[in-house]
Amino acid sequence: MESLVRPDLFHHHHKLIAANTADKVCGAAAGDELARHDAEVAPYGTDAMVPAAGEFWTQEPGVNWKAVRDVDNEGYHVPEAHPSLQDLYGRHYYDEPLIDGTSRAFAELTDRPGRLWSVRHYKKILPDRVELPMPNRRAWLYVGLSPNTVIAFYP
Repeated sequence: MESLVRPDLFHHHHKLIAANTADKVCGAAAGDELARHDAEVAPYGTDAMVPAAGEFWTQEPGVNWKAVRDVDNEGYHVPEAHPSLQDLYGRHYYDEPLIDGTSRAFAELTDRPGRLWSVRHYKKILPDRVELPMPNRRAWLYVGLSPNTVIAFYP
């Protein structure tokens, strides 16, 4: 299975651009599609991010990738399949529809300390990212680029 888009993303002129496997920019389309998220992701310091040296990760499951992506593209399975995530953000998770090739999901953390050990301790060590606007300081943000790329931003 040939990858349409490599997962290494880099910042260029305040836009995230995706590169294909031949290291050619996939036109301005990827940057243009992601442009609607620029203002929200800028406080995360995307302009200073660089790819990890020599790191490239890929996975080729022996299944239809569209089915795998579809499951990851919705949040209604979280309460049953991911009890830790449910404990972390409960009903504060929502998916937005695909708009012009991108999607957005947002999960604001609950105010309670957490029932599960991992959630309790994660919340204890969570840094106070004052450069992020509220409520992003205590939320997970996912920006999806159709069909199979998700960029995750954590506080």
